[in-house]
Amino acid sequence: MNFVITGHKGLIGSFLLKKLIALGHKPVLLVDLREGKNILNLDEMKLSEPADVFIHLASFCKINKIIQDPTLAFVNNSRGMESVMEFCRKNKIKKIVFTSSSRILSKEKNPYTASKIYGEELVKGYSACYDIDYMIVRPSTVYGPFNDETKRLMDVFILNALNGEDLKIFGK
Repeated sequence: MNFVITGHKGLIGSFLLKKLIALGHKPVLLVDLREGKNILNLDEMKLSEPADVFIHLASFCKINKIIQDPTLAFVNNSRGMESVMEFCRKNKIKKIVFTSSSRILSKEKNPYTASKIYGEELVKGYSACYDIDYMIVRPSTVYGPFNDETKRLMDVFILNALNGEDLKIFGK
């Protein structure tokens, strides 16, 4: 299987990329801002070969920063999702795996959850109009043996514990 993957330098993406390659699958385009490739510029990128599936993991996921600056969700997550879906349509990629968030099921609503709900609905809309099959994944509390430098709560707790530092809790 040939695939495109965004966010392959993050926690989930780095492990998934290695696993897919180990299983004999081939990346035909890797897109990660940490390598200077922005999903907003997908229309300027070319596939090395036709792709069977597009795996979209890239997202701005720091909710506290998004609440301070909602444009981070709109630009990175919403416009990024539009860019991904148009890339799939124009390149005749017949399947997308979209990483949403379990947070969309919570009562708390904010620009981050709105951007993920929008992403899910956009995927469904493109599926209905352009016959693009999809899978939506809603991970929760992602952590693992990898420091992706996003300073997620579980990552911070684990690193502090390993280093013998205090586990700081903020809030009421």
